[in-house]
Amino acid sequence: MIEHTTGQIQLPSDGIRVGPSLSREQLLASPLASQCRELVRNEPHCSFALPTVQFDGHSFAWSLWFHGSVLQRVSIECADPEFGSSWSDWSEERELARKRFHDSLLQSVFGQDWSHQRFSWGTVDSGYDPKGGFSSIGVTYAV
Repeated sequence: MIEHTTGQIQLPSDGIRVGPSLSREQLLASPLASQCRELVRNEPHCSFALPTVQFDGHSFAWSLWFHGSVLQRVSIECADPEFGSSWSDWSEERELARKRFHDSLLQSVFGQDWSHQRFSWGTVDSGYDPKGGFSSIGVTYAV
């Protein structure tokens, strides 16, 4: 999922590699651009939702957050039905279960002490935002 030494993330559907060297212009010139949905545009900040992808038997929603041309953050959220599919079936219990799933996934990729690791390319975190009502994995690239 996330390459330890480079921070590159391989999207299984299109063979596109997302990482600190991906610029906004490269994303918009790629075949994936037609499937992206703009989330926020408040220049120089701009973010895009990518199509949901299947990875290791699970569905994941992705979003890319740019500052100007520079990719600063990738947000990844498991979108499996067991965690709910809309606000109508949202619960804090399900959202905390999603966070535990994210934590377990990161542990399987980076090892037991994943939350204390810092990489030359940036950091990885897993969080729950009680105000926003969501859990996600964040990959933040050092600029």
